[in-house]
Order: sequence, then C-alpha cells, then structure tokens
Amino acid sequence: MIMLKKLLYRIKDIKSGNRRTKNLMLQSALSLIFKIISQVIVFILVPVQLAILGKQQYGVWVTLFSITSWISFADLGIGSGLINKLNIAISRGNKDDARKYVSSAYICIGGIAILMIIGLFVLVPFIDLKSVFNCNFLSEIKLHFTVVFVFIAIIAGFVFQLSNSVLKAFQKNSFTLLVPIFTNVLFIIILYTLNMFHFADILYVAVSYFFSCIFIWLCVNVIVFKKYDYLLPSFTFFDRSCIKDMLSLSILFFVANISKVVIFSTDNILITQLFGPTAVTSYSIVVKIFFAITMIMSMVTLPLWPAYTEAYEKGDLPWIKKKMALHLVLVILFLIFVILLTFNIDFIVKLWIGSEVEIPLLLKLFGVLYVLLLSLHQVFALVLYAISKIKLTTICSVIAALINIPASIYFAKYLGLGTSGVLLGTLVAFFVVFMVEPFLVYYHLFKNRIKPESVS
Repeated sequence: MIMLKKLLYRIKDIKSGNRRTKNLMLQSALSLIFKIISQVIVFILVPVQLAILGKQQYGVWVTLFSITSWISFADLGIGSGLINKLNIAISRGNKDDARKYVSSAYICIGGIAILMIIGLFVLVPFIDLKSVFNCNFLSEIKLHFTVVFVFIAIIAGFVFQLSNSVLKAFQKNSFTLLVPIFTNVLFIIILYTLNMFHFADILYVAVSYFFSCIFIWLCVNVIVFKKYDYLLPSFTFFDRSCIKDMLSLSILFFVANISKVVIFSTDNILITQLFGPTAVTSYSIVVKIFFAITMIMSMVTLPLWPAYTEAYEKGDLPWIKKKMALHLVLVILFLIFVILLTFNIDFIVKLWIGSEVEIPLLLKLFGVLYVLLLSLHQVFALVLYAISKIKLTTICSVIAALINIPASIYFAKYLGLGTSGVLLGTLVAFFVVFMVEPFLVYYHLFKNRIKPESVS
C-alpha cells in the first residue's frame, strides 16, 4: 500500500507540470531507446570484426582500444567540469559566461590534442609494438600505422566530444547517444564493403574506424553549434580564469576518471600478458555483454546529473531525494533481469557469435556482481558529481587503482582463477570507491545541508 502511494505521488508529480521531471522522464526514455539501438549495433559489429580479423587480430584490436581508452581522460576532466559550470551559467541566464566556458574548454583541449598528436608521431617509431601486443603475426610497420590511425581518431574525438558536455548541460543527454549509433553504422557499412573486396586486414579496419569517427564528430559539432550559436567557440571568448575555475573542479574528475581507467580498462592488457591475445577474445565477449547491460542502466539514469545540479542550485533537495529512491528501485528491478539473463548467457553468446565460447561459472557470477556494484555506484555517484563533492571518492579511486592490478594478478595467476580472477580483482578494487559513497550522500543531503552557494 505504501509503495502504491509513492508511485501515485510520483505520477502526480510528473503530471503537475514539473519541467525538470518531465524532461528527465523524456531524456531517460530516449536514452533507453538509443542505448538499446546502440548495443544492438555493437553486437552486430563484433561478429563482423571477428569475421574480417580472425581471433588473433581481433584480440590485438580489443587490446589496442583498452590502451587508447586512456586518451579520453587526458582532458584533465574539463569535459565533466564544463557540464556543471555551463549548467549553472545557463540556470542563471548568463550567456557570456556560458560562451566563455565553452570557448575556453575547446581551445584548451584542442591545444592538448595537438601536443598529443605530435608526441604520437615522435614516440611510436621507438616502441616495440610486437611486445606490447604480445604478437608475432603482424609486421611492425602495420602495427605502427594501425596504432596511429586509431589514436588520432580517439584524440580528435576527445576534442569534439565537448559538444556532448554542451548537450548534457542543457539536459539533452539522450542525443549524445546518437554519436556512437551513427559512427558504428557507418563503420559497419565500410567493413562490409571491405569484406566484399577481401580486404581482411587490421590496418584497413583502423582506417575505416578513423574515417567514421572524424566524419560523424564533425557533423555533430556543426549541428550543436548551429542550434546554440551563441555558444560557438571563439578565441575572443577565451578566458584563463574560466580554465582555472573549471580545473578547480575538473582536476578531481580527471583523477577519479583516470583511476577508473586503471580499474576497468587494464583487464584486457593483463590477460594479453598473462594468457595471450586469444584469451582476450573470449573474455571480452562475455564482459562486453555485462558492460552493455550496465551501460543501458547508466544511460537511462545519466540525465539525473544535470537535473540534480539544477535542483541543488535552486535548493530543491526533496526532488533529489525522491529521484534517488526511484533510482534504487530501478536497480533492484534491473538486477532481477540480469540474473535471469545470466542463466541464458551461453545461448546468447552462441546466438551472437555463431559458435560456442566456454564461459566459466565464476565469470558469470562475478559478471552479476559487476553489474550490481556499478549500478549501485551510479545511484550515489551521480549525486556527488552533480553537487561537486567528489574529493574523498577521488582519493578512494586512487587507492583502488593502486590495488587493482596486483589484486587481479594475484587472483588470476597465484590462485589459479584465470580470466575470472582478473574480473574479481577489478570488483575488489572498485568496492573501495563504492563503500564511501552512500555515507557521503547521507552527509551532504540528509545531515549537513550545504547551501548551493558553497559549491565550488
């Protein structure tokens, strides 16, 4: 009876005309639709890549992306800081400050990207890539060009993806999900064309990826700044104080994010070194399914971030608490779905890939725990991100990153758990971050109600 009353109250809240709630529901619904479409396309993409590359080259391809994932966090967290600062400027109707933040972010990140590309061309010729990828079946020159094309695509995207921060600040999170949809559709079309002409080579795949990313990102930025033309980046509006203002917050996002890269993106590299690139293929296929599930949940709830920021700025704490309670209910329902899916994961993998992949029971169990931990983390982390209270969680993220690799090696190699041990090490490390988040949310929203003006 009590749950029914709460549900009716929330429905009444939506119908009452609460603009923030209506937009949140719309963005969540669109995010769910777009993310499902995106994941379906990814599931189509993987067999296509496997067919072209084969297991060995695909293992190298997956490992390469584990390495390049570090690049997206080289913005020092400015993209995340821009969301909060731009959201506040928009809430206060200050268009000049809004454009200063956007222009300063683009110019600063653009400068970093140029330096990274220069560094790429200087360093790559001196790196023994065959040792890095633990492979002797590809020539050194082919590996060099493959790495260069993929890295440049990622570096360019790390500048252009600031348009996503603009959309998120306007609480249009769902539209950011269209980027991977169009990118991967174009990528698949090119790959099918390559396969027709028998260009089954990792270098051709890298060039195709490069073209798909650059073309789609250029289109997105043109569309975004045509709609919000008063935010168009300009050297005239560059302001060092805005960079300093964003960095005061974004450096924490940067450290937290770079720590999460160590926690979540080193698995494939570790497996490559411990068990060889072929083991990465089977592991990544299984983990990709669980990751896709968490990403769907994440995309549905991500619109809460800018909504929480606006609500906190206006002192609407009851609204935040209600949405947190609803988020927790969604996690419970989501977990039931994941458990049911896990019982059929062997069939799903066979249907998806077209052949059987041996999945250890422990890997399935840890996969369920992986989904649960990340989903609960999202509930509390989104609030802390929105109100800019992430100093303690950032410290915990660094501690987690330091213990992740040793823990994964210990469980995988010395306890003989194999690839399942690598995932267990990741879970143990990330639990260090999660365990403090509920207490921080309770402190800031329930016990110590800090005024919005004190948010830095």
